[in-house]
Amino acid sequence: VLEKAFGEEWANNYMTTVLFDLAKI
Repeated sequence: VLEKAFGEEWANNYMTTVLFDLAKI
């Protein structure tokens, strides 16, 4: 869903950001 709405590149960047944020916690 996110891939279609924002594009795969945006989705990948979003997931990477989320994973890093979770890693910080």
